[in-house]
Amino acid sequence: QQRLVFIATMTCTTFQCIQLLALLSVCKAQVFTLAPLPYAYNALEPTIDTETMQLHHDKHHAAYLTTLNAAMATMSQNESAKYLTNLTAENLVRRISEVPSGVYTSVRNGGGGFVNHNLFWNCMTPGGSALNLSCEFTINYQIFLQMHSQQSFTMRAAPLGSRILSQWTSLEAFKKDFNDSATKVFGSGWAWLVADSANAFRLSVMSTPNQDSPWMQAGLVPLLALDVWEHAYYLKYRNVRATYVTAWWGVVNWTGVEQRYALALGSPTLPTVAPNLITRSSGADRPRPALALLLLAAAAAAAMGP
Repeated sequence: QQRLVFIATMTCTTFQCIQLLALLSVCKAQVFTLAPLPYAYNALEPTIDTETMQLHHDKHHAAYLTTLNAAMATMSQNESAKYLTNLTAENLVRRISEVPSGVYTSVRNGGGGFVNHNLFWNCMTPGGSALNLSCEFTINYQIFLQMHSQQSFTMRAAPLGSRILSQWTSLEAFKKDFNDSATKVFGSGWAWLVADSANAFRLSVMSTPNQDSPWMQAGLVPLLALDVWEHAYYLKYRNVRATYVTAWWGVVNWTGVEQRYALALGSPTLPTVAPNLITRSSGADRPRPALALLLLAAAAAAAMGP
């Protein structure tokens, strides 16, 4: 346990570390740890420079973690709040209103900063990855039987890409909306793509100040996060945030964003692709249900034989 605590408190002074170690050993509080980056420090060059990644992860992210762990130790001594120390960091932040006033600010800033950065690192990948914008239908014998007996059938589409196209009409229109949100954050904060579980998982772009997180707002599920604190970009981009925001799209991990949206929808995997049955191949087109029905009938007839 002490080894893990050391990782989580490496930005403290020696005296602070000794205090926190002693408190945690007595309270048996849950200890959150700093995971390594999912890629090398220099892997996002030239979009994000190596020194920025080192300072951002090893110093800033670790500092939020230290603050959170200290708050966890304090809450573990409070009988009415001890249950909160058994939650994941995301669920703790979700229940920020239940956090005692004495550590509320520490959990809001430290916990928010911890979970926000955990997501941020995974929103990026070397070279970036593409967003699937096609609408693809999977047809099989079971679907035919369902349609035949219940007069209904299932069409499975690329959920994130198709939702972005339906709400913004194009990926470029979405990016413009997101960029505007990111560049207009006053001072320090974040830009987000979120899904609203209370509104059929409709997507929206939003920003939050400081280390506030969408997890703190009921029903919201963060999918894509961009840190626009100056420590995230100042060494390379100086005070020109807009240039940083535009360049950042080159390292966005859309595959991870798609997976988070699929999980939010309750599906453990992305929809199966049937390349020969694609009914929409670009953002300019729209789904053609009639063609899908014809394809469904043809596939079903072939499956049943003469």
